[in-house]
Amino acid sequence: MHPHRLGELGERLACLWLRCCGFAVLRTRFRKLRAEVDIVARSGGVLHVVEVKTRTRFSHGGPLGAVGRTKRRQQVKVARELLGLPGCRGCVISFDVIEVWLQPRPTLRHLVDAWRAPEDGWVS
Repeated sequence: MHPHRLGELGERLACLWLRCCGFAVLRTRFRKLRAEVDIVARSGGVLHVVEVKTRTRFSHGGPLGAVGRTKRRQQVKVARELLGLPGCRGCVISFDVIEVWLQPRPTLRHLVDAWRAPEDGWVS
């Protein structure tokens, strides 16, 4: 499967998972400041900035390890922009990762608050 299609499939599964768990999915593929956030979801007063990493098998390495420093910095910048949107003001930010493995059977793991911004605990 082409990597782009693989990523799209993982993001669709992650959105379905989030909705089933009671999250409101506000945006997908939110682009701002030359960066992209895969999913923006809300649960109560928490705005979840979600990076989705999809792998075809467990043997290809853990998806969380693929969220490097550059991606984290980009997400912090985008999160600051998100806090200015209607319905997002005053929210606490959680930087999440959803790992999706497609084989041997589809498996998802949602890592809530997987990492923190340098200004740990900031709120708009």
